Amino acid sequence: NIPIVYTCHSMYYDYIHYFGALQNFQAVKDFIDHGILRYTNAAKAVICASTKLEDFLKQCKVTTPIYKIPNACITTDFAEETLNQDVIQNLKIQYAIQPDDFIACFCGRLAAEKNLSLTLEYWKQFVDGMPNAKLFIIGNGPARAELEQQAKDYGLTHSVIFTGAILHENIKYYYHLCDAYIMTSLSENHSVSALEAIACGIPVIHLYDEENEDQYIEGVTGFAFKDSAAFVNILHNIYDKKQHTKDGKTLKEEINSAALQDNYQTMTKKIVEVYRQVLAETHNP
Repeated sequence: NIPIVYTCHSMYYDYIHYFGALQNFQAVKDFIDHGILRYTNAAKAVICASTKLEDFLKQCKVTTPIYKIPNACITTDFAEETLNQDVIQNLKIQYAIQPDDFIACFCGRLAAEKNLSLTLEYWKQFVDGMPNAKLFIIGNGPARAELEQQAKDYGLTHSVIFTGAILHENIKYYYHLCDAYIMTSLSENHSVSALEAIACGIPVIHLYDEENEDQYIEGVTGFAFKDSAAFVNILHNIYDKKQHTKDGKTLKEEINSAALQDNYQTMTKKIVEVYRQVLAETHNP
């Protein structure tokens, strides 16, 4: 009789492609719905991080009370003051990074639902006019070989760097080398990797996703694009701002100030309150 609080953080329909030829059958969606309802019906409360996921759960006909509590990260863990400058310098030497280079990144599981093939397609168009640009693709996953081949086919081997898996405590060093974090996935739900990038003072350049737009402050911590022309234009504007502002400090300071609003302590208090409420309702039905 111990009450359960279920946290859901995946858009399960976005993973249907793993069923292969069966993915188009309604039975697969029914199977997913059944699994979700099995968990949520056993729980006294459901926590999710985004409006998108809240709507998805309602679409699955979840009747258990749903609490939307956005993710947060400990921003101080990613502050510039925490960096070992020797590590930064070694990475600059390792990847031949020059002061005038434009550096972007993505961090996560390399899989179809991350839509990284679109990232490479748009990146190629950007690099055609910005030869001093580099893109770090940080992480590993089943789509890595296919993505590496795509980068090779596009002639991007000089500008796209597949780092493989990086220890979490070292990811901030890559972020601090970057000018932007790129995300073309529509399966994200208040991405923690994106929040960590913002905590490092870099904006998230993301494929427009109406139900997930509350993760960003448009024009400060995030810039949305709907097509390749907008994508290229946004990156050029960030690069120009970097060139005309010493060390790009102005943009970084704006982002750092905004990032403090997503306080992990506030998130924790909201989660604890859900547990307290569930316990109170269990003891006093």
